[in-house]
Amino acid sequence: MDKRAEVEAWLLEFIQLPNVNVDPSDILGSVRYAGDDAHEMMRGFAKRFGVDMSDFDPWQHYDADEPPNWQRYRPYSLDGKELPLLPITVVDLTHAANLGRWTPDYSGREVRFVKFSWVFFGKVILCGMVVLALSVVINTCLF
Repeated sequence: MDKRAEVEAWLLEFIQLPNVNVDPSDILGSVRYAGDDAHEMMRGFAKRFGVDMSDFDPWQHYDADEPPNWQRYRPYSLDGKELPLLPITVVDLTHAANLGRWTPDYSGREVRFVKFSWVFFGKVILCGMVVLALSVVINTCLF
Protein backbone atom coordinates (compact mmCIF):
# COMPACT_ATOMS: atom_id res chain seq x y z
CA MET A 1 0.00 0.00 0.00
CA ASP A 2 1.38 3.42 -0.90
CA LYS A 3 1.70 6.16 1.74
CA ARG A 4 -1.26 8.20 0.47
CA ALA A 5 -3.53 5.15 0.70
CA GLU A 6 -2.22 4.49 4.23
CA VAL A 7 -2.94 8.10 5.24
CA GLU A 8 -6.45 8.00 3.73
CA ALA A 9 -7.21 4.67 5.46
CA TRP A 10 -5.96 6.05 8.78
CA LEU A 11 -8.10 9.19 8.38
CA LEU A 12 -11.27 7.19 7.76
CA GLU A 13 -10.50 4.96 10.75
CA PHE A 14 -9.69 7.93 13.01
CA ILE A 15 -12.59 10.19 12.06
CA GLN A 16 -15.39 7.58 12.10
CA LEU A 17 -18.20 10.01 11.34
CA PRO A 18 -21.16 8.41 9.57
CA ASN A 19 -22.46 10.13 6.45
CA VAL A 20 -19.57 12.61 6.31
CA ASN A 21 -17.37 12.88 3.24
CA VAL A 22 -13.83 13.85 4.10
CA ASP A 23 -12.63 16.52 1.66
CA PRO A 24 -8.99 15.71 0.82
CA SER A 25 -8.32 19.41 0.16
CA ASP A 26 -9.56 20.51 3.64
CA ILE A 27 -9.76 17.63 6.09
CA LEU A 28 -10.47 19.62 9.26
CA GLY A 29 -12.98 21.92 7.57
CA SER A 30 -14.94 19.06 6.05
CA VAL A 31 -15.36 17.27 9.38
CA ARG A 32 -15.56 20.52 11.39
CA TYR A 33 -12.66 19.71 13.66
CA ALA A 34 -11.08 22.43 15.81
CA GLY A 35 -9.64 22.66 19.31
CA ASP A 36 -9.12 19.30 21.02
CA ASP A 37 -10.54 17.28 18.12
CA ALA A 38 -7.99 18.77 15.72
CA HIS A 39 -5.17 18.40 18.26
CA GLU A 40 -6.05 14.75 18.81
CA MET A 41 -6.15 14.08 15.09
CA MET A 42 -2.75 15.67 14.49
CA ARG A 43 -1.20 13.92 17.52
CA GLY A 44 -2.65 10.61 16.33
CA PHE A 45 -1.30 11.21 12.83
CA ALA A 46 2.18 12.06 14.16
CA LYS A 47 2.24 8.95 16.34
CA ARG A 48 0.91 6.59 13.67
CA PHE A 49 3.30 7.78 10.95
CA GLY A 50 6.28 8.78 13.14
CA VAL A 51 6.16 12.43 12.08
CA ASP A 52 8.14 15.12 13.90
CA MET A 53 5.64 17.96 14.36
CA SER A 54 7.98 20.46 16.02
CA ASP A 55 7.53 22.93 13.12
CA PHE A 56 3.73 22.56 13.09
CA ASP A 57 1.84 25.70 14.16
CA PRO A 58 -1.79 24.79 14.90
CA TRP A 59 -2.86 28.46 14.86
CA GLN A 60 -2.03 28.62 11.15
CA HIS A 61 -4.46 25.75 10.45
CA TYR A 62 -7.32 25.76 12.95
CA ASP A 63 -8.85 27.37 16.00
CA ALA A 64 -6.68 25.72 18.63
CA ASP A 65 -8.56 27.19 21.61
CA GLU A 66 -11.05 25.30 23.71
CA PRO A 67 -13.92 25.67 23.45
CA PRO A 68 -13.73 26.13 19.69
CA ASN A 69 -14.67 29.51 18.21
CA TRP A 70 -12.97 31.38 21.06
CA GLN A 71 -9.92 31.92 18.91
CA ARG A 72 -7.50 34.36 20.53
CA TYR A 73 -4.67 33.88 18.05
CA ARG A 74 -5.04 34.50 14.36
CA PRO A 75 -2.72 34.37 11.36
CA TYR A 76 -1.67 37.70 9.85
CA SER A 77 0.48 38.77 6.96
CA LEU A 78 3.68 40.56 7.87
CA ASP A 79 2.03 43.85 6.85
CA GLY A 80 -0.82 43.32 9.35
CA LYS A 81 -3.67 41.89 7.27
CA GLU A 82 -5.64 39.02 8.77
CA LEU A 83 -5.19 35.84 6.72
CA PRO A 84 -7.39 32.78 6.30
CA LEU A 85 -6.45 29.56 8.04
CA LEU A 86 -4.41 27.12 5.97
CA PRO A 87 -6.26 23.89 5.24
CA ILE A 88 -4.65 20.57 6.12
CA THR A 89 -4.82 18.33 3.08
CA VAL A 90 -4.22 14.66 2.35
CA VAL A 91 -1.25 15.82 0.27
CA ASP A 92 0.18 17.65 3.33
CA LEU A 93 -0.22 14.58 5.53
CA THR A 94 1.21 12.24 2.90
CA HIS A 95 4.20 14.53 2.34
CA ALA A 96 4.87 14.69 6.10
CA ALA A 97 4.48 10.91 6.45
CA ASN A 98 6.97 10.33 3.64
CA LEU A 99 9.53 12.77 5.09
CA GLY A 100 8.97 11.92 8.75
CA ARG A 101 8.48 15.59 9.66
CA TRP A 102 6.01 18.43 9.09
CA THR A 103 7.53 20.91 6.65
CA PRO A 104 5.23 23.92 6.53
CA ASP A 105 5.47 26.98 4.37
CA TYR A 106 4.48 29.74 6.77
CA SER A 107 6.53 32.35 4.90
CA GLY A 108 4.93 35.78 4.98
CA ARG A 109 2.68 34.71 7.86
CA GLU A 110 2.77 35.21 11.61
CA VAL A 111 0.37 34.48 14.44
CA ARG A 112 -0.79 37.36 16.62
CA PHE A 113 -2.66 37.46 19.88
CA VAL A 114 -6.04 39.14 19.54
CA LYS A 115 -6.86 40.88 22.82
CA PHE A 116 -10.51 41.50 22.13
CA SER A 117 -12.73 40.03 19.51
CA TRP A 118 -16.00 41.73 18.66
CA VAL A 119 -17.09 38.47 17.06
CA PHE A 120 -16.54 36.60 20.32
CA PHE A 121 -18.26 39.37 22.29
CA GLY A 122 -21.21 39.24 19.90
CA LYS A 123 -21.48 35.47 20.33
CA VAL A 124 -21.52 35.82 24.12
CA ILE A 125 -24.22 38.52 23.98
CA LEU A 126 -26.29 36.49 21.50
CA CYS A 127 -26.08 33.37 23.68
CA GLY A 128 -27.11 35.41 26.70
CA MET A 129 -30.09 36.83 24.83
CA VAL A 130 -31.17 33.34 23.71
CA VAL A 131 -30.97 32.01 27.28
CA LEU A 132 -32.95 35.00 28.57
CA ALA A 133 -35.61 34.59 25.87
CA LEU A 134 -35.93 30.86 26.56
CA SER A 135 -36.29 31.45 30.28
CA VAL A 136 -39.06 34.02 29.64
CA VAL A 137 -40.88 31.60 27.31
CA ILE A 138 -40.57 28.71 29.77
CA ASN A 139 -41.74 30.83 32.70
CA THR A 140 -44.67 32.15 30.64
CA CYS A 141 -45.73 28.64 29.61
CA LEU A 142 -45.40 27.15 33.09
CA PHE A 143 -47.18 29.87 35.03
